[in-house]
Amino acid sequence: MGMRGEEGIAQQRRHVVVYTGATRCNDDSVAQGTCLDVPAFKVGEARQRVDASLGWENASKRFGVGLIVNNLLDRRYVNSVSYQTASIGAPYATISAPRCWC
Repeated sequence: MGMRGEEGIAQQRRHVVVYTGATRCNDDSVAQGTCLDVPAFKVGEARQRVDASLGWENASKRFGVGLIVNNLLDRRYVNSVSYQTASIGAPYATISAPRCWC
C-alpha cells in the first residue's frame, strides 16, 4: 500500500499474518516426526506468524530506507522431530526461526 504525504514524500507499509491450522495426527505422522504431543513441547500445533515491513522513499524515488521484521511476535514452534539418531540416544528437533530484523 502506498501513500503520499503532504510534502510529496512516498511511504509504504505492509504486514502479513499467516495462520496454519493444527496438523491431524495419526500413526504415520507421529512416525515421521510431524505430529507429537509430549509435556515438553508439541509438534503439529496451530501456528500464527506475523511479518511486517515499513519503508520510506522520497518523492523522486531516488532515496529510500526500509525495515523488515520476520516473526514479529517471536513465536517459536517445533517443526519436526527426527528419530534417526535415537539409537545413539540423541533424537533431535527442528524449530522455527526466531524474530529477525532484516
